[in-house]
Amino acid sequence: MRSALAVVTTLLILASACGGYADSTAPQYGGPPVPPADPPSEIPRSIRSIAIVAPDSVLVAGSTEWLDVVGLDSSGRNVASLTALSFSSSNAFSIGVNSEGFLTAFYSSFAPFRADVTVRAVVTGDTLTTTRRFAVASAAPARFDFLTSLQPEDIRPDPLVSAGDGIVYLTLTDSGVDFTLLWSHLSGRPTSAHGRGSWGWR
Repeated sequence: MRSALAVVTTLLILASACGGYADSTAPQYGGPPVPPADPPSEIPRSIRSIAIVAPDSVLVAGSTEWLDVVGLDSSGRNVASLTALSFSSSNAFSIGVNSEGFLTAFYSSFAPFRADVTVRAVVTGDTLTTTRRFAVASAAPARFDFLTSLQPEDIRPDPLVSAGDGIVYLTLTDSGVDFTLLWSHLSGRPTSAHGRGSWGWR
């Protein structure tokens, strides 16, 4: 009995010295063995949070930017880009975002000229959210001589009630007048513009 125990002990010592692999997931009833798990460095990192990737947090009025949303692991490393997301803006008068993640900066005469954009993603049954603030920068030309706002309530003889908003910058040149016209929150493309009241200049 002692000699058999000595042989088993010797075999265990030799096996541990030569290396080996033991896995508690291997079937105990026979059949094909369960393959060992990948080394830790090859295991996909699970997503713990999400982040909005955008080149800048300030957009010029009238510009559009696509938002990439990525999943981050517990160390803050980028795991992958995500799809099937929902987007919302805290101030659609200044920053709009559609269901595909395209962000548009609108001209607005109503402060604040910024918005918090929130993204929601469902990852393995968990709802993850992230928010990033975007601001709207003026689209005014480097040089202009006059400007005026375009408001639907200024229409005559019948003022309109609308969220529509606009502004026009006028620059006098040797050959005439250059203009930059911005509008937002119209039901379609503008067909005419009418400026009235006081004009500002600088």
